[in-house]
Amino acid sequence: MNKAIAAQLVENHREELLRFITRRVSCHETAFDILQDCFIRLASYMEEKTVQNPRAFLFRMAANQATDHLRHRARFAERETDITELPDLVDPAPSAEDIVSGTQRMEKLKQALAELPPNHREVFILRNIKHYSYAEITEQTGLSYNTVFKYLNAALLHCQKRLHD
Repeated sequence: MNKAIAAQLVENHREELLRFITRRVSCHETAFDILQDCFIRLASYMEEKTVQNPRAFLFRMAANQATDHLRHRARFAERETDITELPDLVDPAPSAEDIVSGTQRMEKLKQALAELPPNHREVFILRNIKHYSYAEITEQTGLSYNTVFKYLNAALLHCQKRLHD
């Protein structure tokens, strides 16, 4: 199976998946993010392996992602520390290697974004750089939720591929 089949599978079950994930994590925006992550993982997985029951596989993947999110949130809540309890910290400035590496990755990302169609790029920037919600993106661009979702997934897959090249 390929990315197009994965995209169609996610699209066919989008509303049902969103309700399923939202019930588990109690946040519609988080559910959108988890669904998006599921699409990327499913597309990558389906490039290499065959899935016998794609719908069941997708729902199991969504359940696992929701569980991981809840575990992460619980661990984060446990680790919250009062700032007065922190010892004196060493200089948090990045090393020269980190700066060069970060600059190179940023250049790759800029190049990948420049290769995208303009509306894909706009949706990517609004969501991942300006941190707009899906509702804000649809209001700003006039695009439907489904279109925003498709453009964002396509942009993420493209950027992910280019950053790993």
